[in-house]
Amino acid sequence: IHFGSHLECQYKLFTVYGIPEHRFFLTENGSMKTADFHAYLHRIELEEGHAADDHEQQRQSQQSQQEKGQSPVHSKKADGGRPAYVAYPTEADVLLGRGRPFRDHTGNVKHRELIRSFQPDYDAADRTTKTVLTLLVINKMKESGGRFLKRASPEELGWETVADSVAQAKTAQTFRNNRKTKKPK
Repeated sequence: IHFGSHLECQYKLFTVYGIPEHRFFLTENGSMKTADFHAYLHRIELEEGHAADDHEQQRQSQQSQQEKGQSPVHSKKADGGRPAYVAYPTEADVLLGRGRPFRDHTGNVKHRELIRSFQPDYDAADRTTKTVLTLLVINKMKESGGRFLKRASPEELGWETVADSVAQAKTAQTFRNNRKTKKPK
């Protein structure tokens, strides 16, 4: 529970749970915006039905790829590429976006710390090894329960998982940014 002004509660809901102000279901005086709330519940019900089927298909696909010796990070979505809908990000998730709420999200902080731990190896590596290190970071984040998420759309509440290529691009960019911000000795 967060105590504070209405504005402070909205900020906390956005930074921790990803609920933007315009999708907050309570007004400042405490009354509920029922139309928004019912639309949100309907979306969740639809997506949860798809998510259960998709999760089982993806799990079977990843298990099959692992048996063949392939890395599961390269797997396609089980339903042909449709991103999975996520109502609220967890602390393990990496959120794609700009600004302090994204930068300070716990999953993003863990992602940057993991990248920093591999930074010396990345700086000394050739192109192929850099790709391997990038995939290693992604796999470690996923093994710890993290997903790479972006906003579903500005008018909708929720998040979508991104393709592995997008996660790889974000991770590689963070490696490069860390190298640029190192101070010369």
